[in-house]
Amino acid sequence: MSVETEPAGLHVQLVPHVNSLRLALWLERYRYRSAYLEPGGPRSGVLGHPGCVAEPPRWLPPGSRPAAFLARLPRMGNGHPVALPGVIGSWSEGKVQWQARKSELATYEVRGWVLPIDRSLGPLRTFLRAYREAHGEGLVSPAVGPLLALLDELQRRLDEGPLLPMSWTPGLPAVTPGGQLTMAGVPPAPAAPRPS
Repeated sequence: MSVETEPAGLHVQLVPHVNSLRLALWLERYRYRSAYLEPGGPRSGVLGHPGCVAEPPRWLPPGSRPAAFLARLPRMGNGHPVALPGVIGSWSEGKVQWQARKSELATYEVRGWVLPIDRSLGPLRTFLRAYREAHGEGLVSPAVGPLLALLDELQRRLDEGPLLPMSWTPGLPAVTPGGQLTMAGVPPAPAAPRPS
């Protein structure tokens, strides 16, 4: 299998988007099997991720927006990020001395796609499970497991009914029997006298 046809490593990340947070995907695949041996970036600052796939995959949902965001990843001594285990498996490991390499955290700029809000629950759960089953645990980021658990719990709660309490909660506005709006613990303002 050539490098171009091998499945890419799939990363899922929560990213700021407008005034909210959204889920984004980015892919990791290197151009050739020994790319990780090249010198990486400087020891500090934001580095460009050398294995970030720029072309959108065919399976990307419509409405996904391309975006650049930051990821904090373990870094090898030469400046390259430590790849997902499934990606490392495709490297030519003849010149690597893993025991001699040390890793530290570094910030990388990655390019990916912010998912549309309507694809961030059920469809994303289905896709992540299918990708993991088709390509193995080594080609999905460690964040996928906890994210699936969170999405499962959210789906379970949505299936149960409304997320908001249906009764009045102390500290929130309430309507008194006389029809006045009041806050908990604050007596309603006296009614204005009616003109006679």
